[in-house]
Amino acid sequence: MHRFAHLAAAALGIAAAAAAHAASGAASPPAVATEAASAGTRSCQATSPSHRVALVELFTSEGCSSCPPADRWLSSLRAAGFGFDRVVPLSLHVGYWDYIGWQDPYAKPAFTDRQRRYARARGSTTVYTPQVVLDGRDYRAWSSSSGFARDVAAINGQRAPVGLRIEATQTGGSLDVEVATLSASADSAPESGAMLTIAVFEDGLNSRVTRGENAGETLGHDHVVREWLDPIALPARGTANAQRIDLPVSFDASNAGVAAFVQRTDGSVLQAVACLFR
Repeated sequence: MHRFAHLAAAALGIAAAAAAHAASGAASPPAVATEAASAGTRSCQATSPSHRVALVELFTSEGCSSCPPADRWLSSLRAAGFGFDRVVPLSLHVGYWDYIGWQDPYAKPAFTDRQRRYARARGSTTVYTPQVVLDGRDYRAWSSSSGFARDVAAINGQRAPVGLRIEATQTGGSLDVEVATLSASADSAPESGAMLTIAVFEDGLNSRVTRGENAGETLGHDHVVREWLDPIALPARGTANAQRIDLPVSFDASNAGVAAFVQRTDGSVLQAVACLFR
């Protein structure tokens, strides 16, 4: 399928069948971040800026021949000047193309479920890859560098209604994460119904694909979400939520980080923050 986007119509029915088949075969200060590492232990901390940071989600798959250009685009954002004070990028791998012949090692059912919820929110039963979601909305202009820069600037130009501080410490195979909710301004009101999500991501991942649409290709990925915590109610201002996460055996903390974001029930993102272990 050499098209801009792979489509999966009637997602609930087709995705279930696929799964069965797969079983067989600038005005604001920048984010303040610090990083530290010692033998066996790594940590990172970051505080969100006063402006809104754009959350960019890429739904992708190693079984999709249209996806590598989008993967490379997401990997290029940091070098293009979109640091964590402007954009928090996350790569969410889905598994509904596994039936074609290659099982994506980073796919999680939770990511397909999230993508379907976005589809339902826009009145559709169709999911596709690669799909970019910006600020909780389907975003098809990602390949236009000027358009993307303009749209991110518009988000960054807004004052954030909530602030976040994230602190994470990795020791061995576990990660302790604490996210505190901060008042963005003296007159900011509580966000009723807003949810907090924490994600652990990894950069510099590579796969040698031997089957499916990308057979013979070596695919590189960054910002790949390895662990995803179910959303929780946004903690009250001035309080923190602490979580202990068991990390995958293959996880390399020297090339990874943690992100957190706050999202309303309508999908709009109020704030995002991320930090890297180094």
